[in-house]
Amino acid sequence: MKKNILPEIVRAWEKEDWFAFEKFIQSPFCLTHQATQQYLRWLKEHLEEDSEQWRELAAADLNVAPARIYHLQHYAVEAVSRFLAWKTWESTAHQPALQTIRSLRNLKVSTAVESKLSTARRKLDADLKRGVHWWRMEYEWRKESFYASKQQGRANDFNLQGLSEALEIAFVAERLKLACTQLSHQAITQKSYSEGLFGALLAFIPTSTWLELPLITGYFHGYWAMKGTQESEAHFDALKSILEKSSTELDPEEVQDLYLMAINYCIRRFNQNNLVYIQHAFDLYKSGLACGALLENGVLSRWTYNNIALTALHLREYEWGEVFLGQYRRFLSPLHQEGAYHLNMARFKYERKVYKEALQHLLKREHDDPLHNLGAKVLLAKIYWETEEVEALLSQLDSIDIYLRRQKIMGYHLNYYRAFVKTMKQLVRLKVNDGQQRQRFRTMVLSAAELAERSWFLAQVLE
Repeated sequence: MKKNILPEIVRAWEKEDWFAFEKFIQSPFCLTHQATQQYLRWLKEHLEEDSEQWRELAAADLNVAPARIYHLQHYAVEAVSRFLAWKTWESTAHQPALQTIRSLRNLKVSTAVESKLSTARRKLDADLKRGVHWWRMEYEWRKESFYASKQQGRANDFNLQGLSEALEIAFVAERLKLACTQLSHQAITQKSYSEGLFGALLAFIPTSTWLELPLITGYFHGYWAMKGTQESEAHFDALKSILEKSSTELDPEEVQDLYLMAINYCIRRFNQNNLVYIQHAFDLYKSGLACGALLENGVLSRWTYNNIALTALHLREYEWGEVFLGQYRRFLSPLHQEGAYHLNMARFKYERKVYKEALQHLLKREHDDPLHNLGAKVLLAKIYWETEEVEALLSQLDSIDIYLRRQKIMGYHLNYYRAFVKTMKQLVRLKVNDGQQRQRFRTMVLSAAELAERSWFLAQVLE
């Protein structure tokens, strides 16, 4: 049996999605099957039920055979699929108008075509966000204009140069965007990609007028910055300039792409001990938050939230960081709001040595992510050490050890945290007044291949 995809879809909907869908299926043009409408209304009221039991529960409530529910589920999926397609089409800027023009042209009603083309042109010109989508729509408009002229016998007077340029710009921008994605993926997976025509295209771009467009300029400089050449710093500066001056001219998705490219470049340079780039990353995070570029559909990723907090911590921007954590907590997914907020607030309180408040945040709740859980447990252990709560510390180390044994999949993190527990126990036994013991401990910490909180351990020995 094919997997029932209906539960995953309808549980992801917000209230407004359900409201629009109910209006959609009321039309006989969209759904003629009355029994399916009844089933969908039943489904809305029973979303919290186990979806594996929907057939039996619905059959009993609707007084039909369970086999009948299987067919109603099939019709429901079709109705939902049509609704999602319509919703996307309706919300895609300029697309409905161009499809209408195409239909009118097929009907050979030239006056209506001319009128709609004129209206669509005005709306395109008024749209100042000239991203990849805009250039695709520009190409589609010019193509429809050409076909309309051809249908009326006026094709010889048509400017095909504009049609060609719109297609080229849309293609070049899309290809640069894909090349940047490939570079990011390559850095993680070490997988190589064939360049195809891209090498020739990349060499041609500087000789063209395309670099006058912020869309192409942004991805062009982003690509070369990520490539890591000798000129990468100059390309990063150019990318940052585009974000400062021209981000309002691009689609939100593309602005987000360019911001993340610039931030990832900063993180990479910082990891290469070029410390000034942590400040660049912080500046980009702040401007990205201000213009909404770091939010996707109104949601801030918990990983971005964590990274912004850690960047502020590194720069000792304590007051700014705590305000950020409270202000942007509501933009996180509800599933992660509490955990991410309290863990990061605990980090800030710990760094400011407000240990009592740090403990209060850490003890608020368990975290759904194993690494977040370990981060909280390790932070607790550090607080117990610094407040000389030895018994609580030893109990916490046992807790971390048990937690690590229960985790089935931890990857390389497992060894790092096991080494943390082992090293912390050695620190507890260390005679701080014995210089030779301290030196041996320091040497062991420095030579450990895998160890979480290495710099913290070294700081304890120095103190």
